[in-house]
Amino acid sequence: TEYGGMTEAFANLYELTGRESFLQMARRWEEPERILKEFAQGRDFNEHANTLLAKMVGAARIAELTSSELHLKACENFWENVCDGGAKTYATGGTSVHEGMPAKGRIANTALRMPQETCVSYNLMKVTRSLYRITGDAKYMEYYERLLWNAILGSQDPKTGYKTYYQPLGSNSVKDFRSNEVGCYCCNGTGLENPSRSTQMIYMKRSDQIRVQLFVPSTLRIDDWGVSIVQQSEFPEKSNGRLVIQCREPKRFCISIRVPSWVDEGSSLKVNGKLIAGRGSESKLIPGEFYLIDRQWQDQDRIEYEYPYRMKIASMPDDQNQVAFMQGPLVMVGLGANQTRGWIELPFDPADNKAFSGWLRPVSDATSPSHLLDLEGQDASGSKLLFRPYYQIGAGEFFTGYWQLGKAPKQGDSAERNLALGKPTECSTPEPAGSNLEAFMRSAKAVDGNYGGPDDWYVKWFPNGLSPQWIIVDLERIESVSKVQWVAAKEDLDAKIAYRYKIESSLDKSNWESLAEAS
Repeated sequence: TEYGGMTEAFANLYELTGRESFLQMARRWEEPERILKEFAQGRDFNEHANTLLAKMVGAARIAELTSSELHLKACENFWENVCDGGAKTYATGGTSVHEGMPAKGRIANTALRMPQETCVSYNLMKVTRSLYRITGDAKYMEYYERLLWNAILGSQDPKTGYKTYYQPLGSNSVKDFRSNEVGCYCCNGTGLENPSRSTQMIYMKRSDQIRVQLFVPSTLRIDDWGVSIVQQSEFPEKSNGRLVIQCREPKRFCISIRVPSWVDEGSSLKVNGKLIAGRGSESKLIPGEFYLIDRQWQDQDRIEYEYPYRMKIASMPDDQNQVAFMQGPLVMVGLGANQTRGWIELPFDPADNKAFSGWLRPVSDATSPSHLLDLEGQDASGSKLLFRPYYQIGAGEFFTGYWQLGKAPKQGDSAERNLALGKPTECSTPEPAGSNLEAFMRSAKAVDGNYGGPDDWYVKWFPNGLSPQWIIVDLERIESVSKVQWVAAKEDLDAKIAYRYKIESSLDKSNWESLAEAS
């Protein structure tokens, strides 16, 4: 039963009012025998992913407010099953397949069609935040950052602000963004709350310690101390920054700054220009932990951090040859549609970390401020590849998130090339309305090169409405066309649905020449 965040809502009311009746009501919505005890005893439990996540958000809030061992153990084990080591999560930190919670370590070959519902990522952040508040363990902060910069920020179109339900990561994928008026999802609702997440976990204050957890330009004001901390950063375009302390009078306290697990060699910390830890210092910075600075702070004291990015190959837990590429905490996806349908042969041994770290280089002629993180490289055949952070991918852009290592298998006549692949499209029903099923169907799905298998209904395009309907593919230049291939979906062939169609061509989109007619 998908009863949403009722446990969380009543737990929040209990925190605000102190009324025991709200806590009792929160627990009336729980299912301790069916879910909580299963997790607490180390077993796994799967159901509709966001139904389960909403319940675990409530359990995590009760663990925070009551110190219940059952609730804490259940949430810790649940988080370990889903998030730790990527057992059920993609490189972005998101999870769910067809809205379901996958089995542990079983997500290979699922990144193309209906992976990682945004609402699930939204709720995973809530569970992670509660566990971090309780334990202070840096591993939760590491995951929170990865989820924030990829799955959460990546769910919003950079230009329109529209939100997306699923976030595909397979070959030649296209994000399906929707407004709050047309084809609205549940993820539009949670998506409206997501921008405020950018401020929630930058800092934490405990006793006489301030933790710096995220690298986001911001100002922290601690009025009872008479202290402010201003973080100046251009993260993620640049992986360095500074913290400026502002105080009315000198004050002693601790600043504990996170050293991310994604840092490369050469990271360092300085106070007022003096090296205190990292490269060239006797004091080491340990990736994945916090570094504590305890001193008497003066007005305008500054901490400078430099955290060079480390490149990383992130493999599927159940297929080491299905990989995503990461720079620091950012998932980097290949731009454009590729004829290989996501197969890639690297020009070096994938196990050679040194060769991999030097494979992708910043684009030398990047002019747009939003594309300063673009990287370029070549595959084994010498073909040029361009990569961009997943969160910067907007509507209508083809990309590949997960790649299959190795040579692409031959597909039919080697002389043939899919001229329509990744080209601009128009259709007679560009704004689906009504059911969520219809809202997934962008006409770009007709030219992504993906088809076949049990999930035809998601990867195909079909018109929303009664006949006649049309789709136009713009080849963008004059081409010599040897044939037009229309791939019928398996489910439609099984149902023996007859197709009636006309195929026409035009050089100006005004005058049309008939090529074939089966009307």
